[in-house]
Amino acid sequence: MRVCPEGHAFEERLVSACPFCHPDTPLVPDRHPRPSVSLLLSFLIFGGGQFYNGRKTRGILTFLGLAAGAFSIWYGIVEFAGNQEGGTGLILAGLVLFVPVWLFSLADAYEDAVEIGSGIAALTERNPRVAGLLNLLPRTWGFGYIYAGEVRTGVLLFAAGFVLTIWATRSGLPILASFLTLVQLATAGHAYVLTRRARTLAASKHRARLREIPSRGPWVFGIAAGLIVLFEIGLVALQASPAFFPAN
Repeated sequence: MRVCPEGHAFEERLVSACPFCHPDTPLVPDRHPRPSVSLLLSFLIFGGGQFYNGRKTRGILTFLGLAAGAFSIWYGIVEFAGNQEGGTGLILAGLVLFVPVWLFSLADAYEDAVEIGSGIAALTERNPRVAGLLNLLPRTWGFGYIYAGEVRTGVLLFAAGFVLTIWATRSGLPILASFLTLVQLATAGHAYVLTRRARTLAASKHRARLREIPSRGPWVFGIAAGLIVLFEIGLVALQASPAFFPAN
């Protein structure tokens, strides 16, 4: 990301000059990624679609997140034979990290390739999918708002979430844990909408410069988002069960 003298942020990798200061700058690179290839690579390799799209930092973070989640699940399965409670906790923690990040990586790889090919990626500084995911994960709750530019809201949410999560864990209150998961889901959706609205506004000002291409992106993202919602609702149901917070 580069910032021009006028304060506009733009993707230096995608355009040769600031697209806001230079209206004649092409928004679509000569060689842009194919959405179907990006989706397939993301399915086969952790972060593969992001690397193919040229998003190296996002690819590395996706790989690390998925690798950490997979390791936690594997170690939980190994640990389960000797310590069922500890093994179950590790498996659940791994799933809470792995499932949303994996579904995110699939939708993000496809959608990002579409956005690069249409030119909209060169006009937007923030990715709505990243904002939503950051608010969805327990350890980064509130970071989605910080990423979207709502720093005060993000910091307050992160601090409140940190305190309430510790309280829910130590007090053994299933209702509080379920409530926090639902609030995380709601704030993830809000951060996504907030960032997408800013992107839509930027695109509307440069509509004539964008390239219209056939896309199933919203359909791909819709499936991934729906599966994430179902997973989070299942997590809420699990947290509300007596087995999740056994009586002391």
